[in-house]
Amino acid sequence: MKKKKKHQKKTKKSKISFHRLAKITSRSLSKAYEGFKNKQKINKLKKIKLKKREEARGITKEKKELKLREEQINKDQEEQRQKEQEELRMRKEKIRLKTEEQRLKTEEQRRKNEEEQKLKDKGEQNLKVELTSRLEAFKINKTKKN
Repeated sequence: MKKKKKHQKKTKKSKISFHRLAKITSRSLSKAYEGFKNKQKINKLKKIKLKKREEARGITKEKKELKLREEQINKDQEEQRQKEQEELRMRKEKIRLKTEEQRLKTEEQRRKNEEEQKLKDKGEQNLKVELTSRLEAFKINKTKKN
């Protein structure tokens, strides 16, 4: 009899040729490199967007600060203006009071002068009356004696 040959199943070894391996690795390397470059571009764009946002925030923050400064300056100017107006009003009031006081003094002095003049005139009038009455009395006495 013939001996049967045992057929052993040969396991197929993946026979990857060097050329095929080089193709696969170059493809995977190029894909990896492209992915890396894309990630770099995306990161760069993200950084640019983030920078723009930060700049925009900084600008809005500066605008707010400027607005607050303007409001503070306006407030200070308003307070200063009101203070000056108050000082001016006080000066005017002081001047008005001084003029009123001066007017009252002159009025009082005028009244005193008028009263003195009246008293003087009255005194002169009384003196005249007295003199005339004495003169008449003297004339009457003289005529009685004669």
